[in-house]
Amino acid sequence: MENSLIRVDDVETAYSEASGSFPGFRKVIDPEEVGDRLDEGVGILKEILVTVKDGFRDLGGKMDTMLDKQDSMLDKQDSMLDKQDSIVSEIQGLRFDMNSYMNQRFERIESDLAELKAAMRERGII
Repeated sequence: MENSLIRVDDVETAYSEASGSFPGFRKVIDPEEVGDRLDEGVGILKEILVTVKDGFRDLGGKMDTMLDKQDSMLDKQDSMLDKQDSIVSEIQGLRFDMNSYMNQRFERIESDLAELKAAMRERGII
């Protein structure tokens, strides 16, 4: 018998007729062994191993779900970055247009002001 915790290489048996004088039976061990505690510990360790294996099996599915959600979030972030790039481009275009318009207006105002000054000089006002 072999599993992840125990490997039994050899088992010796001795058979006798049942006398009925004993209410139960137990494993006979060498005095140096702590067999009863070891058996209990092995049972607990087996339960832990099963629980851990099941937990990791469940964890794998949860990890897949989490990775899918992360992919979805990354796609949404990419979309938001594209929209931000578009907005930045629009703002830059608006600033360029506004700058051109304002420069034309200032040139017109300067020209009108120069004409007013010239007319006022002609009449001796300034």
